[in-house]
Amino acid sequence: MTDAPTEGKGARRRRSIAKHQRGRCFLCGRKLDFDLRQPHPMAPSLHHFIPIGRGGPSRTALNHVIAHTRCNQAQGREMPTPWQWMKYVLVMWRRGLVRWR
Repeated sequence: MTDAPTEGKGARRRRSIAKHQRGRCFLCGRKLDFDLRQPHPMAPSLHHFIPIGRGGPSRTALNHVIAHTRCNQAQGREMPTPWQWMKYVLVMWRRGLVRWR
């Protein structure tokens, strides 16, 4: 048995979501490092695509992407750009949450 700390549910969820983003930050596109922990500015964090402060749902997978902590904080309450919307649809399609007919 190893003494390595086990990964928590939140960390597993972030890693699972990031897999569909090809291991990259949704906002800046740089590689995510899951060995980093909060409060490191480059640690992966859950980002609400539609900010909760702007009416976005907080507990639905459709509103969750992964970003670096600093990118997440920089985005703040800003609404997504048209480019981010296109990228979002692609990520949700990879996750199986959106389908084209």
